[in-house]
Amino acid sequence: MAGRFSPLPQYFLDEVNSDYIHGWVFSREGIASIEFQVDGTTVGTTLPTLIRPDVEAAYPAASGPTGFHFRFPPGVFRSPRPLVRVIFKPKRGAAVASATVSVPNVNGSVEEMVAKIAPSPGPLPASIQVMLCRLWGKQPNDVAWTAEVIRQAVDDLKFLVQRGPRHLPTLFHYLGFLQLIWAKFEFVLRHFPKFNETAASDKDLLAIGSSVPEMFSIAHYLYVLQSWGLKGDFAEFGCYKGFSTSMLSEACFQLAIPMHVFDSFAGLPPSESNYYRAGEFMGSFPEVQRNVSAFGKIQAVTFHKGFFADTLPASTLQPICMWMDVDLESSSRDIMSILDRLPVESCLFSHECYPEYFRPDAIKEARSADSVIGPIVDAFRKNGRQITGTFVSGNMGAFWDRNYGIPVLPVDELLKIKDLGRL
Repeated sequence: MAGRFSPLPQYFLDEVNSDYIHGWVFSREGIASIEFQVDGTTVGTTLPTLIRPDVEAAYPAASGPTGFHFRFPPGVFRSPRPLVRVIFKPKRGAAVASATVSVPNVNGSVEEMVAKIAPSPGPLPASIQVMLCRLWGKQPNDVAWTAEVIRQAVDDLKFLVQRGPRHLPTLFHYLGFLQLIWAKFEFVLRHFPKFNETAASDKDLLAIGSSVPEMFSIAHYLYVLQSWGLKGDFAEFGCYKGFSTSMLSEACFQLAIPMHVFDSFAGLPPSESNYYRAGEFMGSFPEVQRNVSAFGKIQAVTFHKGFFADTLPASTLQPICMWMDVDLESSSRDIMSILDRLPVESCLFSHECYPEYFRPDAIKEARSADSVIGPIVDAFRKNGRQITGTFVSGNMGAFWDRNYGIPVLPVDELLKIKDLGRL
């Protein structure tokens, strides 16, 4: 803050949001008043009354009180993005200085608007979508969640975090969840055993088969589903050594969503694949339990031991969301036998996906013993669902109903939102 003394008032706005403004100001003439206007209408005045040693240290001429604080009176904001002008008036008619800042107006009942949204919402939590629509002056059902709109949403969420009221519990709960889950996932990545001590081949030499952004996308989607009132269990098919289970069990624990893990704990089943062999990617049940106990929340998990063809027919699972990392067409077909239990609003996450599978108008039907895509497409058709989806990250894709499904937020935008929690 060091600088030469100016005939104009010297000032700085430390913080401006929809609740209050605080900062500092001084003038060699003295300050007669600090006036606050909202969209051109004066809503209050104040004077510097706070001692600011930091300002005095930078500006030796700034003696006496230089700090000020102003809370906006209730009801002064009318427009979605009101302009706030701060006018610093010195004594004895000296030149004034002013600053203009936009703040968001998102007051009102979020829950009331959520209840009015049609059953085809966007990729963000319900309350967040409502806040953004208020900011845009639109009804939630009038918003098409294109890539451009999603980018604008992320920019405006930053605006809400920096300039919005401090009493937005749903927004800060959301950001807090993302910060907590990301930190936990990074911890698991750093410390989870890296190598498979019982590797059957070079293919399963590593004990980690997925990535933090992939798992983070699933955790975020669970948060979104729950915000829209969907209920059920989270189902994981194929857990290998328990890396993804450790991460996602933490998310399920935080959201109070029961997690069900299906795995043979004996590696891949026999198949017609020329690439994969039976027994590869094996994590024993005691090994997986040990890993999830150390790195996740095992109390949130129910394990189902056996091949999918044997365990799923007897299961009463009602999934809120499904995630599979199973490598084989035959395993994918077994899992897709319960697709009809998945809510039409929800999605299926799967490994063994590539960007070229996801075309604007269709999903590429890759067919082979080593591809999981064919059974997914077949199951959507059988259940009368119009399949669409997106490549997420790493080797993971997501599939949902084009007409009724909640889309998955692109990872790049999700990571930007996650970083807003550090502002």
